Amino acid sequence: YELLGESIDDAAGEAFDKTAKLLGRDYPGGPMLSKMASQGTEGRFVFPRPMTDRPGLDFSFSGLKTFAANAIRSNGDDEQTCADIARAFEDAVVDT
Repeated sequence: YELLGESIDDAAGEAFDKTAKLLGRDYPGGPMLSKMASQGTEGRFVFPRPMTDRPGLDFSFSGLKTFAANAIRSNGDDEQTCADIARAFEDAVVDT
């Protein structure tokens, strides 16, 4: 195989776990975040797509975690808001 790009910080699974922790879920939180995301409203939050404006195929998820933390701080942490943030986070990671 030929390596085309890699994470410059967290792996996708690690980013899921850390974001789930921000949403109040225990480790490992990735599966719980995905379950929450299935209940989220598409489009309520739109997370940036990391490093799409740069040459190469490397990627970074640290900005998505920061975006999630800011969204929680600005919008609260009720169950629906958390589900909507989880949905937007998952969509951004999958798009990357």
